[in-house]
Amino acid sequence: LRMIPVFESVSAGFGAEAENHIIATIPLYIERDAEAAETICVKVCGDSMYPQIQDGDIVQVHKQETAETGDIVVILDGDAAYVKRFIKTPQGIVLESVNPAYPPMRFTRQESNELRIVGVVKRIVRDL
Repeated sequence: LRMIPVFESVSAGFGAEAENHIIATIPLYIERDAEAAETICVKVCGDSMYPQIQDGDIVQVHKQETAETGDIVVILDGDAAYVKRFIKTPQGIVLESVNPAYPPMRFTRQESNELRIVGVVKRIVRDL
């Protein structure tokens, strides 16, 4: 078991100012030291990823700067942070919600240069 920091907050919706505050630490089973060093947790607010990820869920994120099409990522657009499905297209990047009430966010190749991937979501930590 490793104690992993939980940051607040990231938006599953139309964006929230990226917060860099650790609000807690939680124990997670992570086998290797290197993997633990590359892991953070983030509290999600909003319902754009519902029902897969719910408002208040904590997501375990592997810190990395790249993603594959279909990955669920934590991504920054300036000061706004999002949890979205990442899709790379010839025209640029699409950030897609699970909840159909939220339209896809489309970024041209030039606009996508302003995006910064924080990491890929590996697990949802939810109290039952």
